[in-house]
Amino acid sequence: MSAMSAKDSAESSKYQPEGKMAAKGSDRPTGKRNNSKVSNDSTNDSSTIKLQLDTMELTLTGLREQMLKKEDINDLITSTATKIMKEIENRNEEFLTKMK
Repeated sequence: MSAMSAKDSAESSKYQPEGKMAAKGSDRPTGKRNNSKVSNDSTNDSSTIKLQLDTMELTLTGLREQMLKKEDINDLITSTATKIMKEIENRNEEFLTKMK
């Protein structure tokens, strides 16, 4: 028997069709991400997340201030209504006292 070369065995293999086959993974994009691109992407992601967090913080701060103002307005209305009611009660009492 004669020894077969690798070329001969590849051509005669029933598992590999004749002709050139594309290398495994050749359909993938050729540009691999190198470490600097990955690092830049992480930096961009971090910047985006930080910007979103800062925006949320400003929004929440604004809402908190509005809520405090709303509470102040509610307190002002309550105290004003209480003073008016006391004044009405005092006048009614004075009127009833004069009528007696």
